[in-house]
Amino acid sequence: MSDERVEKILNAATFLFFEQGLRSTTMTQIAQRAGVAKPTLYARFSDKEAVFRAAIDRFIDRWRGMMQVHFQADGTVPERISNALVAKYTEVFDILSRTPRVVEFMEDRILHAGDAFVALERDVVAMIVAVSQEAEYDDTQAKARLILACVDGIQRGATSREQIEQQIPFVVGRLLATS
Repeated sequence: MSDERVEKILNAATFLFFEQGLRSTTMTQIAQRAGVAKPTLYARFSDKEAVFRAAIDRFIDRWRGMMQVHFQADGTVPERISNALVAKYTEVFDILSRTPRVVEFMEDRILHAGDAFVALERDVVAMIVAVSQEAEYDDTQAKARLILACVDGIQRGATSREQIEQQIPFVVGRLLATS
């Protein structure tokens, strides 16, 4: 199956998952929205959970790449870490704020793609540690985990993108400044 066709399927599925939730979305609906036949859909994906995991993996790959660009950019260590996390968490905020079934989506994400998010978190911690070690910060592993926990709390409590954009750099700066 061509990459273009897979993209059409994942775009259609993502739209439906956000609008209806995983439980209410059917393979028939995904095929119809993507403009492909059901046998074509099943040739690539065994079931809708497989489509859901592929859609989540696509987000995760994009976030990982986006953060990597910021971690490797010019700037101070706190700026690079903050910019990477702001990029990811503002996008997460945008996705969740336009998702009518946000609670169901979050539950489904954990049930059907939890391992992928655990792997992403592990990678982000490693990226923060690597960047922090450049500036010879102490206890970089603990600080990276604490930064991620704080940023997750910021995103969960945010009512606007601006809050995320302001609070993440503040927290990152404060946590890296502590000995």
